[in-house]
Amino acid sequence: MPSKKEILNKLKILIARKFDSDKEAFDFFNKNGNTTLEKSELKKLLQDAGVGWITDEIAARQIIAKFDDDKNSSLSWKEFKKAIKALADEENW
Repeated sequence: MPSKKEILNKLKILIARKFDSDKEAFDFFNKNGNTTLEKSELKKLLQDAGVGWITDEIAARQIIAKFDDDKNSSLSWKEFKKAIKALADEENW
């Protein structure tokens, strides 16, 4: 399984290459148009970033478990921002 740092780097590369901002990436992967990224949408983001198909399930589960403050099994934009920041800070992951 890739390290947290490797996952972060892959996410950063994907967002930098395809999107103008983290918010644009969030909106793009929010396929059902609600205000949250569900696990399947987060897995797609991780897959597109080059995280392996086995790892994407584990990473998505861990990210949601850690950052889903309202416990609705998905990430709001605010929770997603918090997760991206924590990945960047690493010690909060």
